[in-house]
Formats: sequence, structure tokens, C-alpha cells
Amino acid sequence: MHRISARLGWGLVVTLLALMLPATAAAAYPYTYKVEADTCTHVGGAHGFGYVYFRVFQKEWGRSGTNYLKVRFRLKSLPVNVGTWTTVWKRDYVGDTFPNDSGNWWWRAETRDDFTQPFTGYHRLIVRLQWWDKRPGPDRLLWQKKLKGKICQIV
Repeated sequence: MHRISARLGWGLVVTLLALMLPATAAAAYPYTYKVEADTCTHVGGAHGFGYVYFRVFQKEWGRSGTNYLKVRFRLKSLPVNVGTWTTVWKRDYVGDTFPNDSGNWWWRAETRDDFTQPFTGYHRLIVRLQWWDKRPGPDRLLWQKKLKGKICQIV
């Protein structure tokens, strides 16, 4: 009976440690994000030819040196029988400046584009999340993450 309870005790300790580890690891890394929506479709939308939609949650944990966040969206297209993706449009969103303190700072950024005409080829959004340090002189990019949205064929 004593051995069984000891094994259960160790199992409980190991389980609790395993549950605590991800939270500790996440808190130790100052740059996190979560893609909340990623849609690319060739049907529906405001004009009936489809749309792209992307929403992302971006966060800075504590004293990383970051004091503002930026998201850069690029809509790319690839016509059929053409081997190169080209940029259709660019949209940059910059959040408010915040202090480099022990507080956690976050925001959500999103973009949507409804296609106005039929297109034979592919579309996708390229998203670049950036964590910046605003300082005298040029600002310093501390970290960035490039994301690729879903590809959709517009016909």
C-alpha cells in the first residue's frame, strides 16, 4: 500500500511539473502571437468574387525592450502560367507606443479585401509581425515573424 501511494505521489508531482512548464516557457519568451482568422476564398464577398481576411493577436510580455508593435500585410497574386508572385497591395498598421515596463502589451490587427473582378490564378496574404523599440535616431526592430496565409484559387 505504501508503494502505491508513493507512485501516485510521484505521478502527481510529474504531472504538475509538466503542466507548469509550458506556462513558464511562454512567460519567459517575450514575443507571442496567435492567428485568429485566415480566410481566402473565391466565392462570396462584397462583389461575389471572393475575399481574403486575416486577423492576428500580437503580444509583448514584460520588459523585452519593445515599446510598439507593427503588422505588415501584403496581398500577393500569381496568375496562371506565370511563375512569379507579385504584390497587389501593401498595408502597414502600427500600434500605439507603450512603456518598456513589466506590463504585458497586446493588440489585434486585421485586414480584409473583397475581390472586385474574376481572376484566373492564386492569391495569398503574407503577414509580417514586428516588435519594435522606439528610440532617439532610427527605431530598432527587435524581432519579427513572417506568416503565410492560405492560398486560394480565384476563377
